[in-house]
Amino acid sequence: MKAFRIATALFLLTVPAGAQTINLLNEKTPRTADEIAKDKAVEDAYKAKINKIPEQKAASDPWATMRAPPQQGAPPARRPNSN
Repeated sequence: MKAFRIATALFLLTVPAGAQTINLLNEKTPRTADEIAKDKAVEDAYKAKINKIPEQKAASDPWATMRAPPQQGAPPARRPNSN
């Protein structure tokens, strides 16, 4: 009897979750011409706003003037090990 109660409780807890995903008719309502026109207008407005965004400048390096320019030629001399 105890097993039956547990099984019933589990069943009752899982039924609502399963009911959310069931689509017995499996029909999609066709879109009306007004909905299609509205979506096109929204998409066109979005693209117009995106095109108005100015191009971003390249990232600036505030420490560029503080660093020494890279040296051409021989690599820097290495100090000998003091072992």
